Amino acid sequence: MDIFFVYDKIIIEVLMKKKKDNLDIIFDLMKKNNGYITSSMLDSLSIHRMYLQMLIKKNYIRKVDKGIYIDVNVVNDKIYTFSLRNDHFIYSHFTALFIHKFINTIKNEYDITVTNDYHNPTLKNNNIFYVNEDNYLIGRKKFKTNHGNYVLCYDLERTICDIIRSRKRFLEKDVNKVIDKYLRSPNCNLDKVYNYAKKLNIYNEVYNYLNRER
Repeated sequence: MDIFFVYDKIIIEVLMKKKKDNLDIIFDLMKKNNGYITSSMLDSLSIHRMYLQMLIKKNYIRKVDKGIYIDVNVVNDKIYTFSLRNDHFIYSHFTALFIHKFINTIKNEYDITVTNDYHNPTLKNNNIFYVNEDNYLIGRKKFKTNHGNYVLCYDLERTICDIIRSRKRFLEKDVNKVIDKYLRSPNCNLDKVYNYAKKLNIYNEVYNYLNRER
């Protein structure tokens, strides 16, 4: 769950050697993680969860999701918070475009990609895409959200391939707008797009769509 949190063994040992009390450890971890703290983090450090309730009562933190808390002065990064609930998906399609700052708005539901064998009822209210294991990791990287937190997301070229392949699940005008913008972009990298398309076994579909008359 906490794949993007900084609380590896080295940091923990340093904190313990300084003989810091539990509250100091919690505050240090929040500082290193943009104001976030989770109950599972405390569990891994053998720190009682009562400290979370104590900090809520003192108005230091607030709960933003199950087991996830942030500094009261920090804006809740919803995309990041949602990723902390489950690390078995990758942000994709139009949500990935938003993370890449390629579009300015997204719907309340997220576009996420999972493997064919993964099913989780907590994800059901989102736009889920299923792929096989071989395709799942192609183009997956960590990218920063607007609030500076890292999430797993497909890069722009993989996203272009995915949107073309799944275009019937979106409004045609939205797909056309994205593709036209990408083709005009100074960062357009068709070689990389076509390379991904070959790996995803959709080369002809992607090539024909990108080279059709507009």
